Amino acid sequence: MVDVQSLALHKGETRRRRSDVAELRAKPEQAKVLHYEVDGGIRRKGDPGATRYDVPVGANAAHTDQFGGIAKGALKKVAKVAGKEKKDRKTATGRRAALRGQRLAATSEKQRSRVALRLKPLKWITKSGNEPGTFVGKIGDTRGYWTRPGRSFAAPVRRKGLRSVQSRGDNKPKLILAFADHANYRKRLKFADVVARARLAKMSTSNFSRELARVQARRTSP
Repeated sequence: MVDVQSLALHKGETRRRRSDVAELRAKPEQAKVLHYEVDGGIRRKGDPGATRYDVPVGANAAHTDQFGGIAKGALKKVAKVAGKEKKDRKTATGRRAALRGQRLAATSEKQRSRVALRLKPLKWITKSGNEPGTFVGKIGDTRGYWTRPGRSFAAPVRRKGLRSVQSRGDNKPKLILAFADHANYRKRLKFADVVARARLAKMSTSNFSRELARVQARRTSP
């Protein structure tokens, strides 16, 4: 197993048989995440790079980085959007229920008409601007965040036997981020080989001595 957090590179020996050592370090949390790329293994919920509830295992193109992984901050961004929609829907539902109660308690047609006018803007299709929206759930065997299918506005006059709301484009939810209970990783990053090649290419005796002198001079300067 490669120690990702601290890997020592030895460059020759002096006549006093003392090794010059350079040390490459990664921050603890970065090292824990890179461990799966270097050594492989199984990542489970609660592990580094996972959430308390599940393990992110994939994303659509809009939330994928240049290396094919889930982009940094994508999970928080999507969760924030879905959480806001859920809260807004709940608020709108509560206000509609209160107004429906007022409409039932109205004693005249005029009062009922006024309440109906206040109800119309609270329809979610109107309040959301008919945007598809985002939700979290499980469809088939896939659990994750999804984009709702888009729909057109209802026809002004509804006719019996005819569909008044038509789908817009592909009338299927689209996956944004996928989750699983665990994820299997194979060894992909040959960390020790990469460092060894870099050492042979860059760490010549002259380069190492020059850098060592620079660091020592900085430490001794007032």
